[in-house]
Amino acid sequence: MLGIDLGSKYVKVCKILGNEKDSLSCLCAMKPVKNNAEDQKKAVIDILSELNLKDSHYISYNGVESVSRNITLPKSIKQKDLYSAVITNVEQNLHEDLNKMFKSYIVTKDVTDKENNILFIAAPKRKINERIQVTSEMIHTRLVGVSTDAIALTNAFETFGPEYKSKETVILVNVGDVFTNIVVLHKHEIVFMKDIVFGGSDITKEIASLYAIPQDMAEHSQKTPVSDEIGEYLKRNDDLWDKVGLSIKGVFKKSSANLLETIFRTIEYCITRQTIVSVDRVVLTGGGAVVKGFDVFIKDTLGIPTEKWNPFENNKIHGSVKTEYGYFMPVAMGLALEKDSE
Repeated sequence: MLGIDLGSKYVKVCKILGNEKDSLSCLCAMKPVKNNAEDQKKAVIDILSELNLKDSHYISYNGVESVSRNITLPKSIKQKDLYSAVITNVEQNLHEDLNKMFKSYIVTKDVTDKENNILFIAAPKRKINERIQVTSEMIHTRLVGVSTDAIALTNAFETFGPEYKSKETVILVNVGDVFTNIVVLHKHEIVFMKDIVFGGSDITKEIASLYAIPQDMAEHSQKTPVSDEIGEYLKRNDDLWDKVGLSIKGVFKKSSANLLETIFRTIEYCITRQTIVSVDRVVLTGGGAVVKGFDVFIKDTLGIPTEKWNPFENNKIHGSVKTEYGYFMPVAMGLALEKDSE
């Protein structure tokens, strides 16, 4: 299976080869894009040609318009009646029009001997259709499924994550350029997921605001404003921070308020619902998480052990891969682990 992650800054494509019980190798590539369908389409075509891939593929969706809810239902409900029971339960506490959304659910865990916890997921049909259109006309690959970034992220972490994943309660944070996926995992089980507006671009913009250029220069720029270019350059070149007097901790503090508040509220919500007792670890991944010191900032602010996760550093993966790609690849990898539903 091909996993195609249609990001706003990079398109990533991944195919995993081998037997999970033995060793695996990854074919993967990523290309920068503008955040539009035509640019994403061209990037996918270029990558498929470069890697000479013609397999079926999965894509995914993220965004604040998606909906996820945890509900508890009796185990006595028959499988054929479960979908209707889930929809009926969710509709009682949801303002969105579910007729305009694609809907699915996952039975995640036993609550008691008589009850299951069920994770309900929904996303706007118009948003999903926009994603589908990107790859729909490609002749060498066939779309067989659509997932969410959070589910794909979890698939990758379950396969390529560190050993503590089976013993701890983890908040998995995938920092993209515009959106961040937050997933709470308790000993393999998903107990909460949410997408928020925060990403590496917010860190870039905050740095850029400290090195602003005159407005008349910005207006005459024929490409990305110079201040944004400086922000991106400084973000990725930490050896310059001291030379230019950049306080990266101050940048993190100003740019990541939404992320920190969401993590705090997520922990509070999950503890209140008694799905977890506490959080053992925050795990950061995604292209926006590679900025030096971001993990230390999260740890110091939340008071929770925090580390970065690069799936390419897992000893299951063999062969030639560019390790630096790893932080960008979890969603594409998780999609590549899906099975053809047909």
